[in-house]
Amino acid sequence: ANPTGPTFLPLYATKFFGRSIERAGIRDLFRRSRLVTICGPGGVGKTRLAIELAGTLAWNLKNGVCFVSLASVRDPAFVSTRIAEAAQIVTSGLATLDTLVTALASRELLLVIDNCEHLIDECARSVEAILQRCPHVKTLATSREPLALDGESLMRLEPLDANGTAIELFLDRASAAAHVAPFETRAVSAIALRLDGIPLAIELAAAMARVHPLEDIEAALGAGAFLTIAARRTAIAHQQTMHATIAWSYDLLAAPEQDVLRALAYPAAPITREAAIALCGPQAEPALRRLVEVSLVVEERETGRLRIHETTRQFAASRTSADETVRLATRVLTWLASSLRAAADRFWQRSSYAAFAPLRADLDNVRQAFAFALTSRNRSLALDLAGAPDYWAPIGRAAEGLTWLKRVRDELASDEPEAGDSDPRSLMLHFGIALCAVQSSRPAEAAASPERIIALAARHGNTVIGARAHITRGHVSLGRGELAASAASFERASELFAESDDATGISRALTFLAMTNIELDRLDDAETALARVECLHATLPECFDLADTALVKMFSSEIRMLRGETAEALRLARSAFEDFGLVRTGVFIRSLQLIIDGLIATGEFDEALSIAARELRSLHEHGFITDFALVLQRCALIAVLREDALRGAFVFGFSRTMLATIPRAPLRFERDIDARLRAALERTLDPNVLATATNDGARATVSEAIAAALASSDSLR
Repeated sequence: ANPTGPTFLPLYATKFFGRSIERAGIRDLFRRSRLVTICGPGGVGKTRLAIELAGTLAWNLKNGVCFVSLASVRDPAFVSTRIAEAAQIVTSGLATLDTLVTALASRELLLVIDNCEHLIDECARSVEAILQRCPHVKTLATSREPLALDGESLMRLEPLDANGTAIELFLDRASAAAHVAPFETRAVSAIALRLDGIPLAIELAAAMARVHPLEDIEAALGAGAFLTIAARRTAIAHQQTMHATIAWSYDLLAAPEQDVLRALAYPAAPITREAAIALCGPQAEPALRRLVEVSLVVEERETGRLRIHETTRQFAASRTSADETVRLATRVLTWLASSLRAAADRFWQRSSYAAFAPLRADLDNVRQAFAFALTSRNRSLALDLAGAPDYWAPIGRAAEGLTWLKRVRDELASDEPEAGDSDPRSLMLHFGIALCAVQSSRPAEAAASPERIIALAARHGNTVIGARAHITRGHVSLGRGELAASAASFERASELFAESDDATGISRALTFLAMTNIELDRLDDAETALARVECLHATLPECFDLADTALVKMFSSEIRMLRGETAEALRLARSAFEDFGLVRTGVFIRSLQLIIDGLIATGEFDEALSIAARELRSLHEHGFITDFALVLQRCALIAVLREDALRGAFVFGFSRTMLATIPRAPLRFERDIDARLRAALERTLDPNVLATATNDGARATVSEAIAAALASSDSLR
């Protein structure tokens, strides 16, 4: 039956986007409950969703739907009166709650109460009375926190998908104000992501497109100016700007809750609850729960980390003094340094990169901490933060780690270069530079470090770091083509690890000794070293993780490849690459190249190119330029084998340009692929044509070569 009672719902002139799952969810909740509260942060679209649903939810209710807006009500005594007015209940003077429920007792309707958060206690009291005494009344409330009543069902409203519906919303709203060209969709996507998909923020940004280019809107977002300059004149006061919307919630908080919100707004990325307590103090736990409850802080379902939307973070930052910001920055850095050191200790106790897995999500916080330590020129904090150089490899950021550690060394060093060496923490800084240089395939940048590290390790009595420095020196020698010196360094490292009873260190040293023996064409010696490692793994399995066994598989794969056992080599390389997981260093990436080599050898070009195209972007993003170029050479070889030699020559030119930027002696498997590719090109192309194609690539800048190489690798598929 059509509703016959009040059906006065606000009308919108704009299209409603998305929320199909939420609409279905609310309908389902009403099958089990007479009270559903839509909760969420300011601007997330609670009111619009409630209005869109109200008509359909009340379709079979005799008295229809009654919409009550409390946005302009400030005195709790007026709540009953506002509900009575919306329900067309005639009273003399202010309506009492008793008068209200008496009038509603015989009605069958849906009561929509909007904006309850600032009158939460009185709203809860009123709704509870209505539910108890009005059996045919259902209530749909919107609030930034629950009413906390028995029988209440909650719908936590999340922002729109920033990569989907939020973009559609922006384009729809912006189309009424200005034309958005197709090529500008990248900027729209960036804006939607920066605004976390919050509908009100998206609509305000779209309205700005009436007078501002999209790049200006992006700039305003970055500078925090968007909070106040993006406005809607006709909206209710606390929704005219994002600043007003967030201030509405902020002003409802108690002072300790405001303090905690400002503290949580400093970290650049979500943090764990333990980190939040370390940042704010143990007394902050009640405030944390409250901030989650009122939708100002989001507790991520999968990780449990605490996150603040970007606009809320900028608002809180605007309420934070300069002195408070320094205190927060110092606390965040101290917490991170402690967490990184604890993970490093676990890593050294058991050679498992899994120790760093929980800190993968803190990369932006680590970057922020390094930036603070450097700009404030706080040498002690910078050295503390640099004390866990093994952090960077498990997250595939060894090249970035090298950059940060070199900045600590260069920007915070005293006028006397050796002065800081008396501090034991300087040992870890220098070791970290060498380690990250090797792990990012830049051994030349570590050339001066290993000797200094070995001397410092002896000075500070740190045998393990000294042994690891010998491993680093072995890699540096390998990069110079000094194979005998490389083998001697790995041998010495294994002896020092043995003196320290460090099984994981012995495993790594012998594995890299096998690598050098492969370069020396001593395949039997390489297999002997790997057999010793496998025996060690079998004897002390608790000391090793998949990365250790993957290294053995990888070098065993290379030996099989050199012996012509392609199928077994490919199987081992695939297994090694899978075991490495997210760990990415120049050595580990070798397994990727072995997979592609095996696929080329078996004629499986499509799969080889698919893998290459997927990994090339990641390699470039994470700064592995050498490995990018080596994978690219394999793409070039496939092009030649597919009778597209001109393209192969052009791609080869790209790779040669990139390899020239990082001087190092090529390894055996690199020389083999290079020789094969050159021979194939020379057999196929006229020398002048070949020279022209490769020289075109050689003349390109590194960035131009990378961009063209990525496009070329896609087109090869």
